[in-house]
Amino acid sequence: MLENSYIAVALFILGFGFLIFIHELGHFLAAKWVGIKCTQFAIGFGQALVSWRQGMGLAIGSSESTYLKRVVAELDQEDGTTTEPANYEERVHKAGDERVDAISQRLGLGETEYRLNYLPLGGYVKMVGQEDLDPTAVSKSPRSFNNKSIPARALVISAGVIMNLITGFVVFIPAFLAGVDFPAAEVGIITPDSPAAAATPVNAPEGTDEGLKLGDRILTVDGKPVRDMVDVGISIALAQAGSDRILTVDRPGYEEPLTFNVSPRPDARREGLLSIGIGPSSTLQLAAVTQDSLLEQNGITRGMTLSAVGDTPVDRFHELRSALDNTNGEPTTLTFTGKDGTTKDIAIQPEPGLFYDPQLAEALAIEPATRVLEVVEDSPAAKAGVKAGDLIARIGGTELPSLRRLTSEIESAGNTPMRLVVRGEDGTTRDLGTITPSDGRIGVIISPAIDSGIVGQNPDSATQRIPPGSKVDWYTLQRAIQTSTNQIEIPFQPTGEISAATVTFTVSDEELALLQGAGWRPPTLGAAFTELQTSLKADNVGEAIGLGLVKTGDFMAQTYLTLLRLFQGSVQVSNLRGPVGIVDEGHKVASRGWPYLLFFLGLISINLAVLNFLPLPIVDGGLMIFLLVEAIRGKPASVRIQQGATLAGLALLGCLFIFVTFNDLWRLIFA
Repeated sequence: MLENSYIAVALFILGFGFLIFIHELGHFLAAKWVGIKCTQFAIGFGQALVSWRQGMGLAIGSSESTYLKRVVAELDQEDGTTTEPANYEERVHKAGDERVDAISQRLGLGETEYRLNYLPLGGYVKMVGQEDLDPTAVSKSPRSFNNKSIPARALVISAGVIMNLITGFVVFIPAFLAGVDFPAAEVGIITPDSPAAAATPVNAPEGTDEGLKLGDRILTVDGKPVRDMVDVGISIALAQAGSDRILTVDRPGYEEPLTFNVSPRPDARREGLLSIGIGPSSTLQLAAVTQDSLLEQNGITRGMTLSAVGDTPVDRFHELRSALDNTNGEPTTLTFTGKDGTTKDIAIQPEPGLFYDPQLAEALAIEPATRVLEVVEDSPAAKAGVKAGDLIARIGGTELPSLRRLTSEIESAGNTPMRLVVRGEDGTTRDLGTITPSDGRIGVIISPAIDSGIVGQNPDSATQRIPPGSKVDWYTLQRAIQTSTNQIEIPFQPTGEISAATVTFTVSDEELALLQGAGWRPPTLGAAFTELQTSLKADNVGEAIGLGLVKTGDFMAQTYLTLLRLFQGSVQVSNLRGPVGIVDEGHKVASRGWPYLLFFLGLISINLAVLNFLPLPIVDGGLMIFLLVEAIRGKPASVRIQQGATLAGLALLGCLFIFVTFNDLWRLIFA
């Protein structure tokens, strides 16, 4: 059921609203317990949709006017007066809370209106003598908030936070009993020239290679155990800028764990957060197979598992990469095994990894032209007549753009029409006229046209070592680089010429190491492997309670550490999420099933608790600061100071809300 996007979004919104309702319920119950009069308890904001009051029952809209009418009628009868409806509120105010309470009790009317408002997100409690936005809203009533003792008011203020912490802890328990899967802490991706690739071995056996390797399982970060790749990513992202991290890893073939010193740095691919350049691993089971792909054409379906590369059995994702590297780019076969034990083989040509990372392509300064793998339905490319398999012959004023050049040309064009010429798989050229990008995209999935051998146009024409349109055997080139010195020779066939030419250039030791580590990758198969996951699952209620306590403490610490790093600069305001972003993430999590939804709501509940108790005006932490000032001074802070702080808090939170919402929408539209 949760696979339906609309249901997932609706359930998350309701869950998020429930968490804020729980927060306000904490305030309400504590206020009732210490004897504060609460005139309203509302779910949502705005005008009342329906309401209920003891002695009056359910009503469409608010019951307040009817309640006032009945109380005023009793007052007029006792005093022998007549009050106009427009003056009901003033009449009740002048009568005083004690007299009104006595009349309400005599009439059997409840003092609190319970209401469901039109905007069912969150809620509020309206207490006599307390208005967050109006410090002058005090009352002489002995049941008013302002006339209660400081400890009583502190309890009421902190009760919402306490309820959110309890709720977060409680919802973790069924989530952990069911089990929540996370990406395993096994390295499946290492970005070339990243901190992970350059990690320094510490107390490792002599001869241990520098850098993390595919298949390494991360055990600890700075001595703290990590359960999954999410833990690893958070530990790195919240590191202090300029400081190193100590990682302990379990590496296949080594009896004892290895220790590495890693220096995180900001990563543009992670919105500037600190990163060490690693990603999670995958299993070898197919999660999806694209229609008309190489796999489907050979009868290989979703759920089958890659079991061998050539004669080499593979069981883990890093073994696949290693087996492909061992082919040295020579043709080989992939064997897939079904759940019934049947096998199917397909012949493949491993592709050079040189052109699948921008840093590698930039170091080489020679890139293939670009081929279209898929065309998005109803996209500008589909409407223009682009077909899967087409090679991009011209985009705008650029002939034979490389993948990087094509991307930059389209992004810089915005919504301006561009000339588009393609070359079909049969070698014929088609001039498609103009194509107009939609928000910097034309609706194609692209890859380097390695099989064509055609050299593409680099993003920076000044660094072009071989003219576009020339031909290079990219497979031979990668093999040559793997045994090359700093002087790299590249033979090529100039455009329109019979005789071959050679270009020679020099690279640094660092660049050579980067290029030689490119490795070989499978060709485009039209498939996706399932993510390697680890389950956070308790065997019994006691263990689930223990996990809930641990995660509650972890998330509280992470939230405070995030705020600290925000002030220190290693975390940016642009990394934060607002309501739109939270709903988007919540939808993705809810779509994975109810255990994930409960886990995410528990995380949000704890964050609400922490953020609400920050010492900022208009949130609970700011109110606690004013109580502390009152306890020290013996009297409340002046109304002027409270009003100034309230306005400043509103301005700060309002600007933050607008900023993060804009960023959320930008991510949704352009990410």
